[in-house]
Amino acid sequence: MPDDVKQSMDNWRLAGCWADVPADYQAWQAQLASEELDRIASVHGLEIMNDPRILDEGWMDGMKVMRVTVLTRRQNQVVLEWCDANQGFMKCFGSGGKGALFEIDLT
Repeated sequence: MPDDVKQSMDNWRLAGCWADVPADYQAWQAQLASEELDRIASVHGLEIMNDPRILDEGWMDGMKVMRVTVLTRRQNQVVLEWCDANQGFMKCFGSGGKGALFEIDLT
């Protein structure tokens, strides 16, 4: 984590995490998500089906995350959502929720 973003997050935690997650942290996570999407699309030959959407994560802390639908080489649609906790994408389930993303999900 860049030093300035780390400082913002430390201050946010010291304040009791009541305000929204700092904007610089969210921007850094959005950049990581964009870079990872480009990487996995290139490695796995994914077709990006829609412009990545930035959505409220739903944890009441104002965190926004990237969600995108991709098409695999086998013509399977997979909805991916960025998780800042593990700095990687997770697979969204049609019934709600999300779980671990495995390489087999992208083939």
